[in-house]
Amino acid sequence: MKPNVEYRRLTLCLAVSLVAVPLALGQPAFAADAAPVAAQDQAARIILLGTAGGPVALPDRSGIATLLQVNGKNYLFDAGIGVSRQLAKAGIPAENIDDIFITHHHLDHNASLPSLIGQEWLERGLAEKKGTVGIYGPPETKALVDDSLDYLKTSERIFKGDTPHMTSSKGMFDGHDIDKPGLVYQDENIKVTAVENSHFANKTEGPAGPDISYSYRVDTPYGDIVFTGDTGPSEAVAKLAKGADVLVSEVRLPYIAADGTQTAQPPSMDITAENLKDLTAHMETEHLSPDKLGAMANEAGVTTVILTHYAGGPADGSDYDFAKDVSKVFNGQVIAGHDLFEYDLFPPAVSNS
Repeated sequence: MKPNVEYRRLTLCLAVSLVAVPLALGQPAFAADAAPVAAQDQAARIILLGTAGGPVALPDRSGIATLLQVNGKNYLFDAGIGVSRQLAKAGIPAENIDDIFITHHHLDHNASLPSLIGQEWLERGLAEKKGTVGIYGPPETKALVDDSLDYLKTSERIFKGDTPHMTSSKGMFDGHDIDKPGLVYQDENIKVTAVENSHFANKTEGPAGPDISYSYRVDTPYGDIVFTGDTGPSEAVAKLAKGADVLVSEVRLPYIAADGTQTAQPPSMDITAENLKDLTAHMETEHLSPDKLGAMANEAGVTTVILTHYAGGPADGSDYDFAKDVSKVFNGQVIAGHDLFEYDLFPPAVSNS
């Protein structure tokens, strides 16, 4: 059964008035310093931990990472730069992360996985908390987890000199390579389906086979959510998102105008002319411009689009109205997300009376 969409829309009108409008006016919006309200035990909540696109360090946006809470469990999608700090700011101990899903192995999506594993090991170890954290992603995810644990072992050995009863990291984290699309995970709360998207147009191969970039659909009792990860226009993603309640999507600045001139540059860093040309071509074909995102959302028939992973433009992306340009094409609701933005999906029984 789907959630009460009208009630959710009512609450979102309030959210948009407080969150999306300041962004449209060119003023970055940030979560208040007060401790967040805990998610309902029987509900789903999306928290944008970090919304920065690209492997760059920014003063006002953390690296890409999104948390999905369903019935009290915590599922993390991507682990960009600063994810442990963002979890702390959201009031969520690292030890409470139950499973992790990586969309692809670019630095802005997995750079902080080793430090997150270390933080979660420390918290779980001191509490002697049982259970295994599953880490799922494209080929070489298992190798990345193994490398992270190898990186951790020196600190773990020294730390356990003072706390010999602390739980070992052995068996605490389990890496899984998703080698083909389809149903990749299911528990009592969610069902996760993966499709290969168009982010890796230039095919490369590693020790585990072809490099793959995934988009994920998560079906919950309260509504269905699709995380695009990084992708260009993709029929596979549009099909995956068919009828979903929420599309959490990356978005980029338009780089090439109709007359062929370059209208924007990738994230500010020193780039040679040749590398700028290559990077611009990558942005044009392997990321979603506002109009392409709007068209894909329309084709899928989703209810709401939440923007994240702002690729290109100023450091905080706030002086370009991404939501307005998506809305020129998409008929539904568009929310310009920001770090620590929260969106709730309520049980059908909840009403506004």
